[in-house]
Amino acid sequence: MARYWIGLAERDSVQAAVANGVCLFSGGKAAAVRKLAPGDWVLYYSPHETADGAALECFTAVGEVIDDTPWTQNWTQLCAGGPSWTFGTGRGSGQTWVRKCAYDAVGEVSVRPLLGALDFVARPRHWGRTFRRGQMEIGAADFFAIADRLRAVA
Repeated sequence: MARYWIGLAERDSVQAAVANGVCLFSGGKAAAVRKLAPGDWVLYYSPHETADGAALECFTAVGEVIDDTPWTQNWTQLCAGGPSWTFGTGRGSGQTWVRKCAYDAVGEVSVRPLLGALDFVARPRHWGRTFRRGQMEIGAADFFAIADRLRAVA
């Protein structure tokens, strides 16, 4: 049975992951991607455009995990220094644990209009705390509420 996940990363790092067909969480830690199984679904929430950039507060990607085992990838080589290192295991270190992911064509959706309707946001007034973790599992209803909106604005 599929599980549903949200990852936290700046938009430029999410774009690099999407362009390279991989997903990663929690600074590229192996334990984070070992939780995933083929057929699991991933959403990304991007609080900012870049690590030092303007606020964004949008969901920015949705994809399905399509491989069986995590593997390491040199993020520096993969992205040629473009992203803001959100995913790196330390700024500039480059080595991350990833999984293959097939991403859907989607737009971006602001988190704010959805806050009152998402079960995983226990306290909508303090919603930002919910997203501080690098990875969290959510229910199917919340996943599809977000993913359907992302797909609708593609």
